[in-house]
Amino acid sequence: MRKFVIGFVVLLMWCMLLLSYQPVRSQGVMVWTEKGCDASYSPGEVVKIHYSFDNAGWSRVFKQYPDTHEEEIAGWRYFSTGGEYVELDTLGPECGKITYTVRFYEDMGFCPVCIPCHICGPSVVYVSETGNKTCSITVVCDLSSMLFTDKKEYLSGIDSHARISLHITDVQGTPLDVDSVVIDVNGDSIAAIKSSPGVYSALYTLSGRKQGVYVVTASIFKRDYPDETRTAAFKIVVPVTISLSTDRQEYTPGDDVVVRAEVKDSSLRGVNGLHFDVSISDTTIPFLDKGGGIYEAQVNLSDFELGDYTLDIKNMEEYIRIDHVYGGKFRVTGLPSLLLELPEPLELSEGQIADLSINLLNGGEGDASNITLSVEAPPGIDIQKVSGYAFTLPAGSQSEAYVSMMGLEEGEYSLSVMVTYEDAGGKVHTASHTLSVQVKSRFPLLLILGVAVIAAVGVAIIILLIIRSKRVPEKSS
Repeated sequence: MRKFVIGFVVLLMWCMLLLSYQPVRSQGVMVWTEKGCDASYSPGEVVKIHYSFDNAGWSRVFKQYPDTHEEEIAGWRYFSTGGEYVELDTLGPECGKITYTVRFYEDMGFCPVCIPCHICGPSVVYVSETGNKTCSITVVCDLSSMLFTDKKEYLSGIDSHARISLHITDVQGTPLDVDSVVIDVNGDSIAAIKSSPGVYSALYTLSGRKQGVYVVTASIFKRDYPDETRTAAFKIVVPVTISLSTDRQEYTPGDDVVVRAEVKDSSLRGVNGLHFDVSISDTTIPFLDKGGGIYEAQVNLSDFELGDYTLDIKNMEEYIRIDHVYGGKFRVTGLPSLLLELPEPLELSEGQIADLSINLLNGGEGDASNITLSVEAPPGIDIQKVSGYAFTLPAGSQSEAYVSMMGLEEGEYSLSVMVTYEDAGGKVHTASHTLSVQVKSRFPLLLILGVAVIAAVGVAIIILLIIRSKRVPEKSS
């Protein structure tokens, strides 16, 4: 009995020695992916794991996750010959380093006596690991984001807030919540609030902000994801109305036109500090800021042709929106030229009152206004009244004036007739004419009148005598 126990122990030790047997030869194993080891992949991407052996044998494929736990993704597979083989693995949402390990096993080539190959069941194959190899990749978790505002352009004094929205999704388009979102506008940080899955919102106060471009920056942070920054921009513009006017409505070539622009915002307040130009035909002149929303520019009209002109605004600052321009028209007219047409010569007697007719003709290209007609007479003539003429004469028109005068003393005299008038620019022009007037003595006329009176009296006396002579005989009988 003792010999039997000793023999059994020796046999058991022999079996354990056989089971711990490892071949001295190491199998050549290689493993790689289609992008290569240490390559980057995205979540959901399919990884092709390539591996090769020198000889026939068994393989197992393991996957170690970023949290270091390991799973077998391909179980025991037998290959009758050496060669290259492929396993497919679809990546999940995990981000970080993934390590694939391929282990190769070969048959031990015999069945130990202590453990038969057939024990009331299927055959048993005894294998031993003869090689392994690893290949690591990095899963880069990316996200997609869109940053925008509810408007691209806000109106100063009208819009009170800019609504900022940030939408975040993963690469499949699924809304993704993140650890934190930091939003700033031109360096001013504002709080972002999660309004729905993957959507973060913020309000930016516009009151008191100057016109210009405002840049919105959103910084996104999430563990195992690369930091991401998105930018968007909006403008604050000032809506204004501009009233244009000139110091006059009509000008003549060479005049200076003073253009006035009154700029008001939506609250009808004057807008100061702007830089812009006035455009007249092909001429552009900068405005000068006079304060209180008033701007002025002076334009010389020397090179302007006759005609109507419309004022326009040019080169307004980028962030000023002109809603309406009122007014802004004037006319450049030619110069008037008044001609005096008088009869020559003029005769009248001492004490006689005569009316002199003077024709005023505007032969120029512009209107004549504020017309004043005056007559200078020597002491022998008395000018009693000047009347009848128009005070304004358009180009090409005419008017009749009447001068009432009386001769005071016999003689030949020169009357000076002068007319003054203004052009459209307010400049005063004059025209004059000299008229010869002869005043005749009134004695011949009185003599003729006396003779006529004496003759009339004589005729009357004769008639009375004849009548009386006829009446006397009748009385005697």
